[in-house]
Formats: sequence, structure tokens, C-alpha cells
Amino acid sequence: MNEIKDRVKFIRTSKKLSQEEFGKIINLSRSAIAGYETGVREITDRSINDICREFKINENWLRNGEGEMEAKMTSDEEFAFLVGAFAAEGNDFKKRIIKAMLEIENKDDWELIASVVERLAK
Repeated sequence: MNEIKDRVKFIRTSKKLSQEEFGKIINLSRSAIAGYETGVREITDRSINDICREFKINENWLRNGEGEMEAKMTSDEEFAFLVGAFAAEGNDFKKRIIKAMLEIENKDDWELIASVVERLAK
């Protein structure tokens, strides 16, 4: 994959999306995506940013073919992503547990909870 057009197509096909489906996610028409993939149309910075954001793609890989395809999230970005996914889940039981945990102020209680959660995660 020497060219950006090939990497755009690779992203789309690896996600098993049609050009139309891929375009909808980044607010572009099917013909715009086809133009990018054939090289008839030069990909815009905005489209590169949208692809990287929506599909968690490393911008340097998309532009230059260097590094890993998938972008690595910082721990803060990963936390924000997980909180967003959790909120979207809509599980009232889990929300009650998290709310109760947020009200804990005692450090010893937090350490106890951490040890229980770590044990359960194994």
C-alpha cells in the first residue's frame, strides 16, 4: 500500500463497509469515496481527520504509510471512550454501582474496592 488511496480503501474494506456506508460515517458521498480510492480525487485534510477520528486510525499511517494503522489512545482518551460507551449502554444497575463508588471518600474503602475489582477481573 504505497499510496493514500490504497490505505483509504484498505480501511473501508477491513471494516466491511461499502463506499456508501463508509461515506455516511464521515459525511461524504459514495462518489467522493470512489474518487479517493481511485486517485481521481485528492483526499482533503478534513477527510483525513474524519477518517482518523471515526475509525481510530493513526494519521501518520494514513498519510505516509508509516507506523501502525490503528491509533493508540492515551489512558485519558481510553477512559473517556469507556465512560462514553458505558453511558450509552444504559444499564441502570451498573450506573448505580458507579454512582455509589463516586461518593466514596475514604482511601481505605477505595483500596478495598480496587482489590475486589482486580480479583473479579481475573
